[in-house]
Amino acid sequence: MLFIPLTLALLSTYSKATSNQVTTHQESVLFIDQLEKEVRESDTYVLRPREIEMTKNGQRIRYQLYQSRIRRQVNQAGHEIVLQNVDSIAYSLHPKGITIFIQSGTYSASYLLLTKVYFDS
Repeated sequence: MLFIPLTLALLSTYSKATSNQVTTHQESVLFIDQLEKEVRESDTYVLRPREIEMTKNGQRIRYQLYQSRIRRQVNQAGHEIVLQNVDSIAYSLHPKGITIFIQSGTYSASYLLLTKVYFDS
């Protein structure tokens, strides 16, 4: 019974957005989830204006803005598209991780990737 009101509230929120914005949001969330997992598993990472590069098990993994897409490369090879229709992306350090800002048409969002686990004492 509790799921019905929450689901309706969620659907009504998305019905106010265009279908392109909803799709962009869903794709962005999947991208962020994948990136957050990879950053947490990495040994090191480096932020650049439009890309993030990390080292994981001796491999260099890079997510970069390429034309209007975010692509993933391993050891400077490959062309795996992880997000499309991106106008801009920006990475910045945050005390608890990395902040990512994505702009795609009229859609824009900021995400916080938690790179460390914090406990309140």
